[in-house]
Amino acid sequence: MSLLGWFLKVYLFIIVLLFNLQEFLLIKISGIEFLSYFDELVALSAYILGPLILRKKKDLWVLALLLFPLFSILHGIILDGFIWQSGRYIEVIVQSVINFKFFLYFVVFYCFYESSIKAQRSIFDFFCLLILISILGAILNVILPENFVYSTYEYALERKRLIGFQFKPNDLSILFSFLICLALIIKHHKIKIKSLYLTRFVSVVLFVLILLSTARTAIMIVMILVLGTVIFGRNKSYTVIVLILGCILGLLASGKLSQTFVISETFSNFKEFNNINNSQYIRFIMLYYAFIIGSSYLFGVGAGNYGSVMSVDSPVYIEYGLAKISFFENMEGIYDSNIASITGEYGFLGLFLYFALLWKILHYIFDSTQSQLVFLAIGVVIAFTQPFFNYHVNSINFLLLLFSYKYLYTLSTLRRD
Repeated sequence: MSLLGWFLKVYLFIIVLLFNLQEFLLIKISGIEFLSYFDELVALSAYILGPLILRKKKDLWVLALLLFPLFSILHGIILDGFIWQSGRYIEVIVQSVINFKFFLYFVVFYCFYESSIKAQRSIFDFFCLLILISILGAILNVILPENFVYSTYEYALERKRLIGFQFKPNDLSILFSFLICLALIIKHHKIKIKSLYLTRFVSVVLFVLILLSTARTAIMIVMILVLGTVIFGRNKSYTVIVLILGCILGLLASGKLSQTFVISETFSNFKEFNNINNSQYIRFIMLYYAFIIGSSYLFGVGAGNYGSVMSVDSPVYIEYGLAKISFFENMEGIYDSNIASITGEYGFLGLFLYFALLWKILHYIFDSTQSQLVFLAIGVVIAFTQPFFNYHVNSINFLLLLFSYKYLYTLSTLRRD
């Protein structure tokens, strides 16, 4: 491996670990506040690595991804100049980079993956190592719960959710769901790996941990892939999984599970959607107003103006009477739905563009259209319920899943040939 290859390997290893442990380190260790800007610096590094490494014609579409944050900056400045006239140019620039983190990280991953076969193996190794570290964090969380308190809010303390070293319950559970996805899709595509049975065993353990964490997004991710393998797969052993799902639905109908947190909280959230003005469920509030904004502004309201980190004191909140609501005053939970923030800031056309770009990436990863559709659905679910394209943890872990699969599939194909 060349000197550049070793640099990229170490760089990617640091990215994978720090992105997932960043919250834990910032809370537990003082004087390292600079780490909070590391994810933005990594995103910007794509503008150095991309032009430096990607010189072939087949790589042009990857380099083109670097243009979208620049288009976003131009888009935001034009809207501010003609509509809002608030002079929020710094907010527009910073948020434009944040909004396209996933695609900028993809450029970094692509540069590394295409550099050598050893590099491809390294991504899979990093994914496995991250899973092991995260399982250790979950175990320590159970043994020493007093050291794993992610929020002082009474609501969070009552639930005592599993957070591990990620220090966020959804981050940990979604990561676990990604390994289960990898195990299921390996089975679906009949990819042979030495540790297949161990992977399946670990997947079962992780699914139990996901259920204990009450992370609904992670549960939905697993269910989507299970249903996808049932619909598109030829292996009838998945019928057993369907029967299990049927049993669960039957128990729900009989009321056996209706009192569990996952079910009761979900029903409560949907009831609040019927009375959005008095709702305390911020995710639905953001989605509701995002669709109103998207209907009023064809191209959205511009980066840094709705449902994003840099939207503090946004004139959009004033226009729609949201500025005095506590969620918006304190900037709490307003970026919980990435679809809401994308629709608000770029309109429905922007939302379509995001998922068109994701589809292009999935087309590069998967040869099967069915797999592309299933993982597109997973991406939609994550973006609907969580920060995704603009959030470094979910972005980097999803990329680990995609490139790990691509490596295993390529390796299996070479062995067959």
